Amino acid sequence: MKRLIVGVLLLSMVGVASADGYGGTCRGLFENWKVFKSENRQPLWQASQYAGYVAGWLDADTYHNKNGINLPAGFTQMQAYQIVGNWLERHPEKWHLYQSICVYSALKEAYGLK
Repeated sequence: MKRLIVGVLLLSMVGVASADGYGGTCRGLFENWKVFKSENRQPLWQASQYAGYVAGWLDADTYHNKNGINLPAGFTQMQAYQIVGNWLERHPEKWHLYQSICVYSALKEAYGLK
């Protein structure tokens, strides 16, 4: 059921990402991160899109175990949100890349590979 919910969230995000003009790039993820980290998280759909994308990426990576990020024991999604968001702030030169590349790069930089 959890995977179904994450899948539905990811599918719904595709339409929203296209509507924001950034077409699934790291720039769009960064714009959503700014809303996510704000105190009131408004508009809520943007904050949810950020959280859903990062959580979905983590879930898919854990399920398929193909990227080999060396996540520590006790790792939480909230840590991932912070790591990815901070990485996006530090790397505006990467905003033209696909969102998945930026999530992977941020987590790899923070934890390395197995």
